[in-house]
Amino acid sequence: MAKLSRQQLRDVSLVRGVSMDDLVARTGVPMASLMAMMAGDSDKDARLLLSQETYGRILHLLGVSADGSGLAAKQVRLWTCAEKNFGAWQTAFTNIKKSLLADNATVVLAEIVAGGSLFARKRRIVLLHDEQSQASIVVAGVSDKFSAELQKIFGTPYAHSTKMSTSDYSRFLKLVDNNACSHAQFIGMLGGGTLRYSWADVKAAAQQFNLQPDDLIVMISDRVHAAAPASASTAAPAAAPAAPMMYQEPKLSLVIDGAPQASAVTPVPTHAEEPVPMVGHQLLFGGQRVAAM
Repeated sequence: MAKLSRQQLRDVSLVRGVSMDDLVARTGVPMASLMAMMAGDSDKDARLLLSQETYGRILHLLGVSADGSGLAAKQVRLWTCAEKNFGAWQTAFTNIKKSLLADNATVVLAEIVAGGSLFARKRRIVLLHDEQSQASIVVAGVSDKFSAELQKIFGTPYAHSTKMSTSDYSRFLKLVDNNACSHAQFIGMLGGGTLRYSWADVKAAAQQFNLQPDDLIVMISDRVHAAAPASASTAAPAAAPAAPMMYQEPKLSLVIDGAPQASAVTPVPTHAEEPVPMVGHQLLFGGQRVAAM
């Protein structure tokens, strides 16, 4: 499978809002190595300047698959519309749409809006999900004009339009920007069904019904474990318990003229019995000679 070209990597970096200086600061990669990997006029072989581990770190930060062939599947990444030089940003976005996203039939869009009142300016993010490649993108800083244009570009209206408090909006953006938003969370928000209550509502309900943080943690843990597939069916069968060690008491055996007598076991006389004289015989105990008669 072909890897992304240097131009495509620069386009992804641009829409991500991650400059070359940002990549140096966040990955510790020398600028010379980044230039070999992403500069358009570089004739250097990046494989000679970057280890496989370092190359992978850069791709992960950009939101590119580990093999470098496309956008990473099921990894939620933040793309931020550039306030300055928006034309270049939009060109990079259009290039990615044409080369790295599937056709319009598999793309789902949804918007989340915060603010918009007299005291808080309107802020919008657009959730973009490609059902074919499983690319999951959060586009922040979307203006009213670009919002309408996005729907034209992909030929589909928003599946959902949800309002969010300014604090929850900022918290969600920070979660995505830190690459900490799970794919399951993203899909839930894409459906528009997980934003009815805020964390403040959860706290209020817990206090109202006298639930402590420990109670909520246990409830969450129980639900997660109940939803997880049972591991008992896949676990290796338990080893059978070891058989108890049996102590075998040595037996007395009679040997006559050097020949063991299999059926003859001489009983040990009790104090009430007279010993039986055995001349020319040997008495063995546990295979050891103990007496000669």
